[in-house]
Amino acid sequence: MIKKKSLLSSFFEYTFLIAIAVIIAILIRTFIISTYMIPTSSMEATILMGDNLLVEKITYRFHSPKVGDIVIFNDPSGIEKQLIKRVIGVPGDHIEITKDGHVILNGKAYEEHYAIYQNVGQSFKFDIKEGTVFVLGDNRGNSQDSRWIGPVSEDMIIGRAIFRRWPLNRFGPIK
Repeated sequence: MIKKKSLLSSFFEYTFLIAIAVIIAILIRTFIISTYMIPTSSMEATILMGDNLLVEKITYRFHSPKVGDIVIFNDPSGIEKQLIKRVIGVPGDHIEITKDGHVILNGKAYEEHYAIYQNVGQSFKFDIKEGTVFVLGDNRGNSQDSRWIGPVSEDMIIGRAIFRRWPLNRFGPIK
């Protein structure tokens, strides 16, 4: 003869399973992957204002960011909560940025098919120190980036943007 579970026993079983699922979801969001809504146009035309991205948080536990990675990081100036930019320089690099926003990386012109260049009226030079990266927005005329806030500490980086999940007509990997 099979005994039926009591209502109270079933309630506790389901409550326990739901609690475990919530804990797993929190751990995944905290340590592995999270979402990020783009609040500005600083990364146009690659990423548009209002895009919703998936950001993975594991890669940079094992190696430093690479040139070309699109990263989310805590705003060192404290003006915004977080910023999203493209890594242009890593430790040991010498960066020069022309008045029109073009990049010279270690003495050679750096080709960027994704960038929107605009005259910002001044040029910049930076030597990237250990533990930092140099980041720029793809929309050079409308970006709060390393030209203004300086190189970003690798400790400030939250993760790497990997996938656009919204809007659906632009659904897919971030490049």
